[in-house]
Amino acid sequence: MEIDEGRAKVIKYFIKNTPIGEFNEVLKELQSMIGSDAVHSEIVADFLLETMSDHCAVANHEGVAYQLTTIGRNGNQFFDPKHSCTFEINPFDLSVSNVQSVTSGTTLSRLIQEKLDSYLLQHFSETAQGRVFQNDEAIFVVISCANVNLRNMWTGEWIGDWKIVEGKIEGSISVNAHYFEEGNLQMKQKKEFSKSISGSNEETWAENIVKAIKDCDNIVQNGMNEVYDNLPSSVFRPMRRTMPVTSMKYADMVKTKMCT
Repeated sequence: MEIDEGRAKVIKYFIKNTPIGEFNEVLKELQSMIGSDAVHSEIVADFLLETMSDHCAVANHEGVAYQLTTIGRNGNQFFDPKHSCTFEINPFDLSVSNVQSVTSGTTLSRLIQEKLDSYLLQHFSETAQGRVFQNDEAIFVVISCANVNLRNMWTGEWIGDWKIVEGKIEGSISVNAHYFEEGNLQMKQKKEFSKSISGSNEETWAENIVKAIKDCDNIVQNGMNEVYDNLPSSVFRPMRRTMPVTSMKYADMVKTKMCT
């Protein structure tokens, strides 16, 4: 089914703003609005692949976690340097197919991957995944960690996107959370970084790259802890009355039988 330009923009907006782990729910809603044929069209599939790549989504296949990334994407085919393979993905059910082994990586990229895996294992939940890409111009590191708990009506994700070139690491960390119990609350944060790094050999380069990422992660984590510790007084308190219109505290209202 052909989708006109105006409708395509609306569909793309919905998909691009879908929190991680909630694509199936959004697709069901879209299907009720535009029909099954339109939802499963090529253009919607492309929107899904683009958004999943932005989220660095993970697809599991035969016990292996494959990570979808923007830098590793070529249409519906993706390159995963950690597993030295390419694979195709069906965005509607995240099924993996046509896995092909390829030769990839250098000693440096493999060292970074090894130290990155160790860092993620120690400091992130088991859903965390990271990949190291290297070409003639730069090294790229992507990290994603998604926690999805639809039963309790919340999802959250952490995304790190890094580029290392000429003794400098630049990138950003994005944190997104969605709470939807009797409401729809999304919280998004993004912070950019730029730091100089150095190393005397490939081993120290790998160590310092991962250390720089860890330092930036800690800055964001500590900042979030401070923000959320102050939320009750800085944000929530101005949003509601500290006392009801009677100017009496709840305990006093009970005593005077104004509240039962």
